[in-house]
Amino acid sequence: MLKGWILSSSLVLVWAVVQLLLLQARRPRSALSMMLASFSPAVPAYVVAYVVTPPSLGILPPGLSATPPLLGILDGALILVLLFATCVLFYSHFHNSITLRLLAAFERAPRNSMTLPQIEAVSGLRVLVTERLDVLQGTRLVFADRGRYYPTASGRLAAGAGRLVRSVMKLRP
Repeated sequence: MLKGWILSSSLVLVWAVVQLLLLQARRPRSALSMMLASFSPAVPAYVVAYVVTPPSLGILPPGLSATPPLLGILDGALILVLLFATCVLFYSHFHNSITLRLLAAFERAPRNSMTLPQIEAVSGLRVLVTERLDVLQGTRLVFADRGRYYPTASGRLAAGAGRLVRSVMKLRP
């Protein structure tokens, strides 16, 4: 079982480094699409690596390398997907966090302080909504037509799923 964990963790580490380099090199319209596209080769690469490497990987003791092949490959695949999802959520939190954006604005401000009008100018609702609409269009959840925004079929599906989760978890609308 440990073989799958080591292989999947290694692949996610390589992917994360490549992802950081890609994000530094260019500003993609949709970071999520780029993340998915750059991660998609990791799944077949994991399967190939699992099949061609010895059970011990040359480093594991016999007790930690005695896993049935199907269980080992599925376990590692699960770890691979969970680590990828964690990385995407980590990126999303830092990219979309209003709180972190405000804290960064304080850091850039003279004497690290701002008045309420300055805070509104730096991170006003209009700026936040415009940026969010750009993201929604980039992920094809909404589209614009003659100054109006409309949800796509995927957007309506995501909204329904969001309402369901909010309802089940008793979250505010």
